[in-house]
Amino acid sequence: MCTLRLFVLTRIHYSDDEKLYRCEAELTAEAEHDPLKRFGAVLIDEKVIDQDGLQKIKDEVDALMNDATDQALASPQPDPDTVKLHVYSPDVDPTAKEFDTEDRRRTLRQRRHNGGSD
Repeated sequence: MCTLRLFVLTRIHYSDDEKLYRCEAELTAEAEHDPLKRFGAVLIDEKVIDQDGLQKIKDEVDALMNDATDQALASPQPDPDTVKLHVYSPDVDPTAKEFDTEDRRRTLRQRRHNGGSD
């Protein structure tokens, strides 16, 4: 079994003020697990990059995100008739036998029992 714990480190919506329903200690503790901050610290600790280089990357990412946001906001709204396009694959049937979870579990158990071979 694998347990995965995720932290939502940024607000989901700009009107969401987490401080209204989460204590400062909880927000601080979760911020310490931010993978971007931790990865940046590892890069600096391992002398892969210095603080100025890391800040340059952050600034470039911010600029790209701002440009993409501006482009999206300037784009026309999509035609409402297209809302159901690309929701499902035209090539894959998720109700097909190969996606039957009981069948899939049985196959995986058989593979484990046979030492990984079919």
